[in-house]
Amino acid sequence: MVKLWLSVVAAMMIGLPAWSASNDMPDQNLNLSGVWSYVADPDGSIKESSVRERLSQGSLKQMPVPSNWSRRDPDLLNYSGVVWFARTFSVDSKLSGKDRWLAAFDGVDYEASVFLNDKPVGTHVGYFEPFRLDVTDTIQ
Repeated sequence: MVKLWLSVVAAMMIGLPAWSASNDMPDQNLNLSGVWSYVADPDGSIKESSVRERLSQGSLKQMPVPSNWSRRDPDLLNYSGVVWFARTFSVDSKLSGKDRWLAAFDGVDYEASVFLNDKPVGTHVGYFEPFRLDVTDTIQ
């Protein structure tokens, strides 16, 4: 198994993340819905490496994804800033060298920056629009 960790900086709310080995092989999808760790970043001072460190220490709050942070965390009820979401997951090492790997999101409101293993893999701007990022080179 190859252990990976994914972090997403969302300017509003994160939608449904999925992981796909290729468009032609839906049976190889790894759905990353579930419990994610998160931290609000109202002044934009948190760095991606700090999120990973906090994740490994277990010092971040958690919420299910997909969800709406203003409904899940009373401290974020009227918050409209940046929130970092992060989680770890594993990929079978036999699969990591095959196909293309895509991080697929059903929607993020409004802007997202995505990191995989400390490396930026892409950004997206759009109101709950689905998007995919090719992360093959980062996994291998």
